[in-house]
Amino acid sequence: MMNDEWFNLIGNITGIIAFVISLVNFIYFFVIRKRKLYARFSRIAVCDNFRNTKLLKVEFSFVNKSQLPISITRISLKVENKYYDPSSLPRVIEEYTSRHGKEINAHYVTKSEYTPVNLPALGAHSGYFAFELPQGILSGDEKSLTFRVCTNRGRAVQKTFALNEDRRV
Repeated sequence: MMNDEWFNLIGNITGIIAFVISLVNFIYFFVIRKRKLYARFSRIAVCDNFRNTKLLKVEFSFVNKSQLPISITRISLKVENKYYDPSSLPRVIEEYTSRHGKEINAHYVTKSEYTPVNLPALGAHSGYFAFELPQGILSGDEKSLTFRVCTNRGRAVQKTFALNEDRRV
């Protein structure tokens, strides 16, 4: 009789331990899948573009602090209740040429990017977006911009970003 009681006690303890481990794994599964995306928009510049439009150049950086990869499938700039997507063609953002006399030592061209932006787990990416906007919409002296960010994990998020400020998306 004593052996049966011990087997029942050991079975009950093992069942409780298994239940606790399963519960912890279930909670951990949802914690690692939570979107932890941080964005920073820093430098902006407004310059003339063809077809009577302005080109807004925005420097960005995205940091994925979650354990799973994430893709930014769409990003839109909201100005005067209208949404503008970045140009799907790479635009020249900066161009640098170093010369020594008539000889060119180095030539660098930085071009804009477009969506999707794929971020690995615990990864980051930075670059520039170029938005074509109608004349007179932005002055270039803005201190904050409103973006709508769409990802492959979760719903779209619209936030106003103060320039040079990290914000969780």
